[in-house]
Amino acid sequence: MRRVLCVLVVLAFVCALPTLSAFAEEVTVSSAMKGALFSSLWGGTQDDAFARRLLNGLSPVYWDEEHHRYRQNGNVAEGISISETPDGGKEYLIEFSQQLRFSDGSSVTARDYALTVLVLASPYMEELGARGSAYCHLSGWSSYHTGKSRVFSGVRLIGDHQLALTVAPEYLPCFFESGLISVTPLPMSSLFPDLGLYDEGDGAFIASAEDSSRGGLSADMLRAALLDPVTGYLSAPAVTSGAYRFVSFDGETLVLEENPYHSGPVAACSPMPDTFTCLAFACERKTLSSANLRKAIALCVDRDGLLSAAKIGADSAVNGFCSVNDPALTYPANTLSWPYQSDMDAAVKLLEEDGWTLDENGESYDAAFDGVRCRLEDGELVRLSLSISYEMDGAFDDGAIAACLVDRLAQIGVELICEPLDTSELDRIALSPGKRLSDLMLVSVELSPDEDLSAFFKPNGAGNIFGINDPELYQAARNAYRTPEGDYAEYFARWLEFQSAFTGTLPAIPLYCVEYPYHIQDERNLS
Repeated sequence: MRRVLCVLVVLAFVCALPTLSAFAEEVTVSSAMKGALFSSLWGGTQDDAFARRLLNGLSPVYWDEEHHRYRQNGNVAEGISISETPDGGKEYLIEFSQQLRFSDGSSVTARDYALTVLVLASPYMEELGARGSAYCHLSGWSSYHTGKSRVFSGVRLIGDHQLALTVAPEYLPCFFESGLISVTPLPMSSLFPDLGLYDEGDGAFIASAEDSSRGGLSADMLRAALLDPVTGYLSAPAVTSGAYRFVSFDGETLVLEENPYHSGPVAACSPMPDTFTCLAFACERKTLSSANLRKAIALCVDRDGLLSAAKIGADSAVNGFCSVNDPALTYPANTLSWPYQSDMDAAVKLLEEDGWTLDENGESYDAAFDGVRCRLEDGELVRLSLSISYEMDGAFDDGAIAACLVDRLAQIGVELICEPLDTSELDRIALSPGKRLSDLMLVSVELSPDEDLSAFFKPNGAGNIFGINDPELYQAARNAYRTPEGDYAEYFARWLEFQSAFTGTLPAIPLYCVEYPYHIQDERNLS
């Protein structure tokens, strides 16, 4: 069973690293890791994400896992000065410690941090198979990422140990604003020895090490440095900045050892994503575009039965669209609840409001005798027949699907056809509105507590996996993310408004969210 094996792998990781206050000399992990050890832009598993935590460090800010917020990492950044720009943006001037070292003993400079930003925002990212770009919230990103300018104006190299990052005004305010400057260094001298990183007054850029007016990054350079199957930094990062350094990865077993040059605690540069599982609707399809129908289904689904059948504990059940580590869930006044308790009569009324009042002969529907409801669409009699895709041999077996979904929907005249798929096929089509054929899908997505969830609901946006077109839902999610940093009461109020909009439009029925038990504990001071 795929999900059970995943849990066993996680437990193996925890057993290997029960606490990092006393570093293990070597860590060996066997799992189905993808080997995305440098950046999440190339995907990867939960284990990849945790490995990145161990290999990549020295960010000027860290994620405080106890209080669910970003804080300054005083072991890395001796000072962070914030000033407002004339257009309403914010410039973060970071003074890095001069004692920072990579795992080979070489010095870490501001150039290495700037390199990370310029590489991950490069115009070649999509060509190299990355899932988009990074640092789009920094001023000048569009011109740099589209190749119109070799200069990234929002990245200023002030000195060997000083870097200024400017957050564009359209990304402010932001409840997780400090996280917008989370960046770990890339070893420029070992990755690109023939290149230099410069700033002539209007932003950082990459050019020939011998002449700043010539040369620069190319797709071939990046491909060789990052994606080479043997030496590429993505899966074989020879020189790292984290508490551990890379030894080997053969596709199954990852071996790490303590980085002797790492100083300070193991600080999480960002939160670990949680896995959110839901019954998603294909809202782009004509029948499912009706909120009434989606709500009618919610009033019939036995959520508790599904969770029980999958052996999901009550503490993992969620009543909205969120990570289990979202700061709002720790707010004392949290009252999030699920509004769709079982009510067949209410479900029938919603269907009747949508015109599902006929039987298969075009006569008035009689629940005592008739099977599938129908209605007239453009003069044609249409049956209320839907399909559901889910993982074959996954967490929810055929029996649970039948008892908690199929049989219950049949009671109100909705036919639900089961289409179990293997994992790769479900992953390929379920979250892509242009590819999927099913009306309902049992799917999982990764959610981080510092994520802008509005991307999941932006009308016609690439990340809108539910195919829903509801500007008010999108704006409600955006408003929560755009709360000023530190204003917990306002964030919670806006977050509840978003959750209300989510359950009101109902692009999906939330089931559970799993927090993987990776923990970084260290007794040394962070500031």
